[in-house]
Amino acid sequence: MKKIVIYIISILLFVSCSFPRYTFENNTNKIGVSFKEGKWLLNEPDASFDVKDDIKKIVLTKLSKHLPNRLDYIHNVKGILLPKKIDLNPTSTTIQDIKKGTGYDYFINIKSSILKNNLQDIDITNHKFNKNKSKIVEVFLEIYDLNNGNIIYSKKVIGRIQINESNNSDINFTKSTSKLIYGCVEKIIKDLSKKSIK
Repeated sequence: MKKIVIYIISILLFVSCSFPRYTFENNTNKIGVSFKEGKWLLNEPDASFDVKDDIKKIVLTKLSKHLPNRLDYIHNVKGILLPKKIDLNPTSTTIQDIKKGTGYDYFINIKSSILKNNLQDIDITNHKFNKNKSKIVEVFLEIYDLNNGNIIYSKKVIGRIQINESNNSDINFTKSTSKLIYGCVEKIIKDLSKKSIK
């Protein structure tokens, strides 16, 4: 038994866990929105296929608490006319076109991307060569007031995992880029919920 404990301790000395850091890049919105009125529509997330559905589920689950029976997902509603892709920071004309094509009052647009990913979830690179390895993702979320033709909420969160310079471990466990993206989405929804009128 004593040998097993010594073995486990020696393994742990060579293993390291790197934890994610999340930062708001454009933290200009000091207030949120009002959830008290209107019909809300969530656009299909502009994201890779493997995370798209989970992003949708996170947003619908979290925001449905504030918008009972007033939040819909774009592919669950019939008769909507929209372009396949709606870019972030649209013009007021584009926002008015979304209003004409949907009939909704508010529109939620999300985009996620992986900026850097040269670090494996279980990385076994010798510590002398893994100092510059990292995972970096970004998530944008915007809400458009379709009646007034403007953007009423806009946030960008960067999620990052990096091997520290002081790390001397040859085995590193990290979150996947998918989980980093979900963490960014959660941070934005938490900020939105905290600052908004419910």
